[in-house]
Amino acid sequence: MKKSTLALAVAAALATSVAVADTTLYGSARVSIDYESLDNGPDTWDVRNNSSRLGVRGSEDLGGGLSAIYQFEWGVDLTEGTSGFESNRPKWVGLKGDNWGSVTLGTQWTSYYNVAGVADIFNSNRSFATNTGYLGAFAGQRMDNTIIYMSPNFSGF
Repeated sequence: MKKSTLALAVAAALATSVAVADTTLYGSARVSIDYESLDNGPDTWDVRNNSSRLGVRGSEDLGGGLSAIYQFEWGVDLTEGTSGFESNRPKWVGLKGDNWGSVTLGTQWTSYYNVAGVADIFNSNRSFATNTGYLGAFAGQRMDNTIIYMSPNFSGF
């Protein structure tokens, strides 16, 4: 009985690894040592987490030029040793077609960030492009329960 259970578990594990062949596990450790010189207080050194994250993304070919796509990302605070599994990181699913683009549903960046966020050369949300969103309501933030259509590239655009 134990041998058949073990054989079944091994077969299931192998089948799972084949089914997720187009899945990527990724992460980004973003920690800085910051120095602050204060006018009315002592100068300080601080170790800060800058949106470190862990995620998984991928696609599954459905045939006929159609793919199911997904991304799930979680915040990780490397300075405190905590995880943000309930954080507002991207978490979405969608469909992508070779000729018509993609439609995604879930927690995603706003259209403003998709256009202006490319100016964030440090990819740390410290540039003017993304911080205008923080100062201007929610333009640069991720929004829950969104539907986004992205057209395919047309002649390089």
